[in-house]
Amino acid sequence: MRIVVKSKRIPKRLEEKVRKVLEHYFPEIDSVSLYYTGSAYGKYLRDWKIAINPVLLKKPKRVLYHTVAHELTHLIQWQQEKIRPKALKTEYSFLYAQRIPKGEKACEIWTYARHPDLVAPSYYLGLKPKKLPNSIKSWCTAMEFYEEHSFEIHNLAKKAIEMRRQGFRSYIKWFLNELNSIFG
Repeated sequence: MRIVVKSKRIPKRLEEKVRKVLEHYFPEIDSVSLYYTGSAYGKYLRDWKIAINPVLLKKPKRVLYHTVAHELTHLIQWQQEKIRPKALKTEYSFLYAQRIPKGEKACEIWTYARHPDLVAPSYYLGLKPKKLPNSIKSWCTAMEFYEEHSFEIHNLAKKAIEMRRQGFRSYIKWFLNELNSIFG
């Protein structure tokens, strides 16, 4: 596994965190080029390139890992045919039983299904837990909530992927309804 850093603005610590996510959760990916972006935590670029903002180092480990994994999942959405043979020999082969659809919500579901450690609050899913107060101060509480329910959310994501494989077209809607019932 190789990481090529394409920007002097990427701190060594961030490169190490990306390497850790790759090694532990994405054994099917051989190499990634790492770019800087100041506009968002993650930005999708094609051809095994991801761009991320070093501000992620200030976020909780779960958010950092989730964001990196989310960007790597975008790469897989576009490059899956190239790595599918290798991926089918890993513990994550169930994620390759079908083509991973494009889009942010699908990307989140496939990221959550990869491992419970990668479950974190998602802007793209538009969920607002009713059990939590709606304020910035509740961020720590939200993180604890996601950590507490990470295995349950991970298993829901795996089930949603299996439902899609069996032809259920509303798997995202089903997943969001099930997530809302956890938060309700």
